[in-house]
Amino acid sequence: MEIKLGIIGYRNQAAKLLSILQNKQDVTVKSIFHPDKKIDDPRFTNNFKDILDSDAVIIASPNHTHFNCRLNEIILNHVNSESMGKILNLQIIHTHGFAFKEKYASSWRADGEKNLHNILDAISIHYVDLLNLHFGKIQKSHYFPRLVSENGTSFDTGYILLKYDNGITASIINSYAAPSITELMMIGTNGFLTVRNNEATLFSPRDTFDSKGDFTCPPALEQNQFNFEDEITNSLEKSLEYFLTCIAENHPVPMNQFNSSIETNRFIIRLKTSKL
Repeated sequence: MEIKLGIIGYRNQAAKLLSILQNKQDVTVKSIFHPDKKIDDPRFTNNFKDILDSDAVIIASPNHTHFNCRLNEIILNHVNSESMGKILNLQIIHTHGFAFKEKYASSWRADGEKNLHNILDAISIHYVDLLNLHFGKIQKSHYFPRLVSENGTSFDTGYILLKYDNGITASIINSYAAPSITELMMIGTNGFLTVRNNEATLFSPRDTFDSKGDFTCPPALEQNQFNFEDEITNSLEKSLEYFLTCIAENHPVPMNQFNSSIETNRFIIRLKTSKL
């Protein structure tokens, strides 16, 4: 079966998807839509109706116009495992200095009129969705956005605190105004997991003592290489392959995943419209 696709968007994420799709057999990108740009590509169109004549449409435009699978696997493998114990807290940090690049100020991300909460829309939403998928309903939340770099007019930094109905708490820090940091820490009653410096390390058990009988840091029970850039690329390819398989086999996306994503989007909208 040949799958005919339409894509909304042409740069950044859309460009990555187009690069992957060009090597897929039985997949044809029939149309690439942008409302006003003119691109030298026979598939390009400014007519929205053109993309509807497809088996499926991929929305890859900036967030105001409409994570990683391996990180998901790491959490799934350790949630309530014997070595980790009962999960208490997660901390996620993903930052880099994009706001200080010359091109940032003129980019769509820095436009506060259209994308005031761009850091929330572009980055934080993926981590919230990941946590919601595993831990369920958010009971309480706090959101603290800031414009730190003074470049552009949208927030370039966001801090989110979450408490779930099951008692698990989480924090997410995302910023375009900091050094490049991508880290995760998951703390349980019997161990803790860190993902940093291209390595995932599980420390366990809790009952580890020094010569005086005092608690000390557990030993590294398990260590694996984890390169975030590679995993982002791999996750994008896996997600696209999953999407294409659903189309080819006429299988709907599982409702629990769909509903979780809907709830995440509702939550993000509530954060953006709440009084700061």
